[in-house]
Amino acid sequence: MLLAACTVGSGSGEVRMTISLPSCDLEDEVIDLEPTFFAAQAIEHSTIIRVQRGGEIERFSDGLVIRVADASDVVRNGLGTPLDVGVADDPLVHRYPVAAAVYLNATCSSEATASLPALGGTVTFQSLYAPKVDDDERLIEGELSLVLADPEAPERVRGTAEGWFRFFYARGRPAQAFP
Repeated sequence: MLLAACTVGSGSGEVRMTISLPSCDLEDEVIDLEPTFFAAQAIEHSTIIRVQRGGEIERFSDGLVIRVADASDVVRNGLGTPLDVGVADDPLVHRYPVAAAVYLNATCSSEATASLPALGGTVTFQSLYAPKVDDDERLIEGELSLVLADPEAPERVRGTAEGWFRFFYARGRPAQAFP
């Protein structure tokens, strides 16, 4: 039982969304992500979190990805504080502390990748893995409230996402996308 709690991808959480995505025949559709796979990747100071239904690669699954630009700063100064979520005009400039997007590649029946960026909202971390600060603290726990929209057509392609997640950062064998 203890070993199962430390495996890559295990955790708990809930994410409920209301999505309008005409290319997928979704109009104010309520989607319960029912996540079963939780992962994080720490790169320098940033941390990328993935919460999704099933362990498939993103192209074949529904999920949520959250990018924390400076996890070290969040651990030092921002735990318990709602952090603004948004998209920067220049991807190299971290104007917002957190960026997020929802992908609906299993739900969407079209051949195109279906994703919606978060243009607003907040993520509040109670705990976050930041190896540059403390390599021993591996709990990642947070709550989210996101406003999703396609910047090109925000009145037609839009949504919201609410939820929480809790899992331990675990190092393991990298996922292999092919046999």
